Amino acid sequence: MNRKEVTAEFMRDYQKIESTTLLRLQSEYDREIKKRKINPCSDYVKVYTIKTKAKNNWIIILRKPYSISKYKNTGDICYCCITYYYDKDGLLALRHRTEEKGIEVYWGHFFTRYNQRMHLNLGSVVEIIKTFFINSGSIAYHIHPNKNFRSAGICREGFLFGKMDRENNWIINKTFVSKEIAFDSQNKAGQKIVAQFGAQLILQLLEEDGDERETLHKTDMLLSFMDKKLTA
Repeated sequence: MNRKEVTAEFMRDYQKIESTTLLRLQSEYDREIKKRKINPCSDYVKVYTIKTKAKNNWIIILRKPYSISKYKNTGDICYCCITYYYDKDGLLALRHRTEEKGIEVYWGHFFTRYNQRMHLNLGSVVEIIKTFFINSGSIAYHIHPNKNFRSAGICREGFLFGKMDRENNWIINKTFVSKEIAFDSQNKAGQKIVAQFGAQLILQLLEEDGDERETLHKTDMLLSFMDKKLTA
């Protein structure tokens, strides 16, 4: 399949998951928290693996957001949906970009570097994918239009580098650099991205008719970059 075909199939699956599967899993997550009397202030991460009718493998991660101190109901659940497959070039993982209505793409090499540079020593690529999105699933990007549309992203554990495919609205993440080994210039660039993201969030908070759910999502992302969370 070419990228347009991949995007079309991805979106068909994703829209179906959002409208049906997620509702079921969120209810299951809510029942489990209450039945097992899990501390409502804990993050409590739950990972599900499913296969769609199109026979695509998906990983779905549910958790309490950083921006909510105490879990109350299904409205307090944030989620992350990732699909992965192999083509002639190897592993590709894809996730929907909520803010830009596009897709994040991760090469297999990205997860190899993440596994190495975070000293995880995980043997299963699926476990590496799960671990990355559980720990660093909130990502803010900067695209360099004057540098052949190279992309730089920041997450809780480090930096993502790659390129944007403008025609298909893909951000292709090729490699990962942990904060531990990042150059000063990379750390400064990351701080700039976080500052810009924080400024955008402040402007959104000032809008009277702003989308409350989107604001909550962006607040959660900012707290994740800063490795902080709200406490009760």
